[in-house]
Amino acid sequence: MTDVTATSDAADRLELSPPLAGESSAAYATRVIREGILTGVLAPGSKIPQESIATRLDMSRIPIRDALRQLESEGLVVIPSNRSAKVARLDAADFAEIYDLRELFEPYVVGVTARSATEKQLDRLQALADLFDKCVESHGDVLSVDRDFHLLTMSGAPRKRAWKLVTELQNASQQYRRAFRDLDQSRTQAEVCREHHELVDAFRARDEAAAVEITRRHLARTRALLEPVLLEREATR
Repeated sequence: MTDVTATSDAADRLELSPPLAGESSAAYATRVIREGILTGVLAPGSKIPQESIATRLDMSRIPIRDALRQLESEGLVVIPSNRSAKVARLDAADFAEIYDLRELFEPYVVGVTARSATEKQLDRLQALADLFDKCVESHGDVLSVDRDFHLLTMSGAPRKRAWKLVTELQNASQQYRRAFRDLDQSRTQAEVCREHHELVDAFRARDEAAAVEITRRHLARTRALLEPVLLEREATR
């Protein structure tokens, strides 16, 4: 009874933004559930309350099932045979693979974007860096702002496949950072703020090499902070 209540409550707490023009029911459900996972409303390892979500979104369970299959392909959901879908659990091997791939692809895409960013994108990047600073001071949702900031630094991805890959990797790593957000915030927020503004400066100067180096340093620092803790937790299970 406790588990059912908890998952139903999670469905009630999902944030419902308006559907986009022409967006299918499955695509809308995918977006809502994905955001629920990324914001921690649907916690790692928890069952996904399909019926409650369908009721909340005023749709049948068919688009919900389609949404879960899409999220399974993104690595955010697992659907065991003949069992309920669950949010993917945190896993040290998965974390290592995510960061291996991020360290390979993100610096390249950031470099491409640094060369081609428009003034509008640069202004938005500055606004997000400033907003992150304010969220740190007010203990707001720094992770969502940080994700938006870094996705914008990669918005010049040269192909749709590259953009899809970096977006999925950002989303997958968000769960790990949110799970360890207390550790992340207590030790590194000043460094993150500084790196954000350094990236903005590099973008404004069209300094591709500097943008790439800052991104590599940022990824390496985050990985070095979180990976040992995750490995230690797995060892004590």
